[in-house]
Amino acid sequence: MAADFSRKSIERAARLSVPHIMLFLMAALSMAAVPVPGAGIVKPFFVLMHVYYWSVNRPRLVPPALCFFTGLAMDILSGGALGVNAIILVAAQWTTQAQRRFLTAQPFITLWAVFGLIALAAGGVQWALTGLAGMNWPSPAPGIISVAATFFLFPFIALLLGAVHHILPVAHRKLS
Repeated sequence: MAADFSRKSIERAARLSVPHIMLFLMAALSMAAVPVPGAGIVKPFFVLMHVYYWSVNRPRLVPPALCFFTGLAMDILSGGALGVNAIILVAAQWTTQAQRRFLTAQPFITLWAVFGLIALAAGGVQWALTGLAGMNWPSPAPGIISVAATFFLFPFIALLLGAVHHILPVAHRKLS
């Protein structure tokens, strides 16, 4: 079969690539440390926001393999314990996708609350696995502040991702 290089197919491919490009930008932002006076270093988990949003709205855009390799790349680039972010992102994607039917029928405040629970679980797992990998558990305070920052930044990131969602081609599949 010949490849379709029509203007329409190129435009569709370009639109579908935007969430993937944003995933890598969110991963880079997640590794950036933001010094906050009185709180120390804060690292909001932007990539978790991205995975959660797309797992609810267009799960085919963030399959588990993409989440795994994104998390693994984050672990390698940050010098952290290998596999921690990969496990967290895959678990978040699976958990969110398993509850997708419920979540798509809910108002934003419920989506935000569920995201808060997932962010809290992700922060706890990240703290525990990082401590276990080095047999040295750091203070949980920076992690708690990062989870809070992740939670409170989610509505703004969801607005941005919602705008991207509107430029995507229409999905022709029912909820899975």
